Amino acid sequence: MLAVIEETSEALACTPVCLHWQENPHRLVSLWDMLQVATDRYLEMGRAMHEWMHGLPARATPNHPINDEHYKAFVSTMTMLQLHSSQLGLSVTEQLLGDKLRSLKGIELTHGITAAAIGEVYRCFLAELKSQAFFFIPKHRARFYSDLVVEWSDPVAQGPEIRVSPFFHATIATAFPSAIYDMREAGNCYAVSRNTACVFHLMRVLEIALGALGSVFGVSLAHTNWAPAIDEIEKKIREMHKDPIWRALPDCKEQQEFYAQAASHFAVLKDAWRNYTAHVRGRYDEDEAESILRNIRDLMQKLATRLHE
Repeated sequence: MLAVIEETSEALACTPVCLHWQENPHRLVSLWDMLQVATDRYLEMGRAMHEWMHGLPARATPNHPINDEHYKAFVSTMTMLQLHSSQLGLSVTEQLLGDKLRSLKGIELTHGITAAAIGEVYRCFLAELKSQAFFFIPKHRARFYSDLVVEWSDPVAQGPEIRVSPFFHATIATAFPSAIYDMREAGNCYAVSRNTACVFHLMRVLEIALGALGSVFGVSLAHTNWAPAIDEIEKKIREMHKDPIWRALPDCKEQQEFYAQAASHFAVLKDAWRNYTAHVRGRYDEDEAESILRNIRDLMQKLATRLHE
């Protein structure tokens, strides 16, 4: 029996690869992934525990000692349960199984003792399963979710494209790298139905773009609100034609039109969404959040043609 316990310890030292939601808890997995990876393990664990709790050999009583064959089967079952618990992230069940294997070492086991040990593991297994929660994301929102690690590269060097999310184009990330986090979070919040949080992150994205627009005209947002900053930017845009440096540019009129439209967008967005979102008055449903998400994505892509941090 001692040899069986030692073989068990060696087997547990070579744990298999963990499930991908443990390796990367923010990865979006499909129902197929979960069924393929996990269901067989859950079913095997449940079946094995049920057999030990309710399957006494013929003419055996709970007080009968188990023979070597049944002992090896018991240790093999406990080992299998511990390995599957490790793979499924059931850390409490895994720890209990390890404790049981150690505490039962060297004891003359009976069918009743082994059934009781398995029963205790089974109750722990059920309790731990109830503590694990998974969020279902409908197909039409799942495409907004991003678990991508940002791959930054120099476009001139023709390296891999910058990946931010399935929704925001890489050109926006190139122009406004500080907005990458909030762009990704906006999509993720929308995907999991946190619609107001989605709009909140979008307002942070806009603020970065407004800061870039202000820097063109020497207007800082560091110690001011949007309203006075936008007013100052619009005033300087109107006076661009008076500045000899701006006037000397061959596309001065085109730039003035572009910046005037950009400033006008920010003024509208401030009154329509930003002010409400920054305070408790703003709440958004799925349709409103998606509309704002698309509008800001399109605006940011247009701003990225001339503006950058």
